[in-house]
Amino acid sequence: MFRDKTLIGLNTAAFLMMLGVGMIVALLPQRVIDLTGSNEKVGYLASAFAISYILLQVPIGSLSDKIGFKKLITSGYLLCFATGMLFFVSKSSTLIFFGRIIQGAGEAPIWALAPALLSIKYSATKGKLQ
Repeated sequence: MFRDKTLIGLNTAAFLMMLGVGMIVALLPQRVIDLTGSNEKVGYLASAFAISYILLQVPIGSLSDKIGFKKLITSGYLLCFATGMLFFVSKSSTLIFFGRIIQGAGEAPIWALAPALLSIKYSATKGKLQ
């Protein structure tokens, strides 16, 4: 069915990561409200993620040209795993916000480089339905 382990590996990893993100991130707003007693800081959750995610998009692309896609994608998955653990054990909203910044830094190489890696790997079939 699939002819390459890179495709299977990236799809499996993306599925598992999004499953984890979907389960954890959905709970974070209520967790911040419980820890701070305020709704005001909930909006900062998305901002904390977006700042690091957006700022790292271009540098990650340049860095991948120097050290390779796979190392950065792997480090991104490891960072996302670490933030999941941080969210699980955090007892303060500050740690949760810090975790969201790290999560943005972890997801930047994944969503910037995985599609690029697949387009390089499958350039002969680019744009063709098989």
